[in-house]
Parts: sequence; structure tokens; C-alpha cells
Amino acid sequence: LTVKQGYALAEETASNLQNLTSDISAFIEVIEKISISSQEQSEDIKNITSNISEISQVVQTNSAVSEESAASSEELSGQAMIMQKTVDVFNIEL
Repeated sequence: LTVKQGYALAEETASNLQNLTSDISAFIEVIEKISISSQEQSEDIKNITSNISEISQVVQTNSAVSEESAASSEELSGQAMIMQKTVDVFNIEL
């Protein structure tokens, strides 16, 4: 190799190293953006899970209230029947 060839080879190597450094920097930026997005998604999933848990609790509460209402309605219906039988004893003519 001549000095000129060695110099040209050194310049080409330096240029390739600069390009490689730029590519690595761009790659690192992409990885950092992916990491940030992953953290945001993880936080969103935690929020969704929490909201689903709250909805589940509300549904369970509503179910219990509905069962209590049904039982109360049944009790009132029974009492109304007893009351009707008691009132039926009296004959009121108009």
C-alpha cells in the first residue's frame, strides 16, 4: 500500500465509523421511544385493570341489591295476600 492508499483507506474507515455512530444513535433513540411507550402502555393497562375491578364490584353490589329487592317484593306480595284475605271477611255494600 502506498501512503495515499493508506490515507484514503483511513478516511473511508473514519467515514464508515461516523455513519455507524449515527446509525447506533438513531437505534438508541428508537429503543428509548419503545421503552417510553411500553411504560405508558403498562400504566394504561394498570388503569384499565383497576377500572374493570371497580366495575366488577359495582355489578356485584347491584346483584345483591336486586336479590334483596326481589326478596322484599316477594315478602310484600305475601303480606298483601294475607291482608286481602283479612279484608275479604268484611262485606261492604255500597
